[in-house]
Amino acid sequence: MKEKILKNWGLKLMAVLLAFLVWFLVANIEDYTVTKTITGIPVEILNENAITDQDMVYDIVQGKTVDVKVEGRRSVVEKLTAEDFTASADLSELSITNSVQITVDATSSAVRKEVAISIVDSMMKVAIEERGEKKLPISVVTSGQTQEGYAVVSTAATPNMVTVSGAASLVKDVKTVQVAIDVEGLNTSITTSGELVLLDADGEKVDPEKLSLSLTSVAVNISIQKTKEVPIKVTPVGTVAEGYSISGDIEYQPTTILIAGDAADLRNVNEINIGDIDVTDKNANYEVTVDI
Repeated sequence: MKEKILKNWGLKLMAVLLAFLVWFLVANIEDYTVTKTITGIPVEILNENAITDQDMVYDIVQGKTVDVKVEGRRSVVEKLTAEDFTASADLSELSITNSVQITVDATSSAVRKEVAISIVDSMMKVAIEERGEKKLPISVVTSGQTQEGYAVVSTAATPNMVTVSGAASLVKDVKTVQVAIDVEGLNTSITTSGELVLLDADGEKVDPEKLSLSLTSVAVNISIQKTKEVPIKVTPVGTVAEGYSISGDIEYQPTTILIAGDAADLRNVNEINIGDIDVTDKNANYEVTVDI
């Protein structure tokens, strides 16, 4: 047996070496070095207090995400995604041009040993501005039509104030804050919630993405009551000037009004009487506006 094993041992050794060489060549041919671009790696902000502690705010102009090129064995590189890397920018190292270096590293030490990483664009650029803040009342606006015979009589938001903060130039643009509630088909009071909408002086929406709000939604109470249309009656008081009289009917608009309330209360109201139109010593036609 020993003789069989040792017979032609030189040829056998050569065969083993040749087999290893073939395996090595095949392995390297199949697992050759490749380069891959990986995009959209989110950049983590470090030490943002270097700006915010000075009562300033910042906005990322360039560099929210970063792209990298990685080079290494195909079997490793082809499997890599953006989740295999971390990127960061340290705002305490901000330059006078408001730029900061982005650093990228592999999350796994095994990947770190296998690949070489180069950043496509390694600079983050930020815009810095003074911080602004103001408090604004929250107004409730309704859309849609209540059920016929009913109306919205009052609205209230809780809380009814919101603090808007951020870049001073953006805060300045916000003039009103609203919460919109749909009352289509309703015939009873409701309590609901709604998202806040920021509006500028022209009534256009302001993008809240770059602003901070002390709250984003509020509780809203919508009071809905039954309605009734009743006539208005005008009764003058006093005496016109000597030699003059009221000629014909008194003209007024509107002649009817829609009132809302509990059904039991509405049954007791059949007209609205305005009895305090004083015509004392009047000697000519005149108009007056009254609060009914």
